[in-house]
Amino acid sequence: MVNRGLPLGGTCVNVGCVPSKHLLAVSDEVYYAPRSRFNALTDGQHPQFDFKAAIQEKRDLVAALRRL
Repeated sequence: MVNRGLPLGGTCVNVGCVPSKHLLAVSDEVYYAPRSRFNALTDGQHPQFDFKAAIQEKRDLVAALRRL
């Protein structure tokens, strides 16, 4: 939960499991879903990937988990 040099939440929340699994879920939506639940993707039939939006969603998720 606490690692030297990382914010509250440790490795998993900040740089490990949570950020990587979120970005993997975005990539699953690009490949599989006709309609995306992520703001970083638009037009489910021809997905357009917005890298900046995906990274911002990941940052928002990490920030929310740090507050728990």
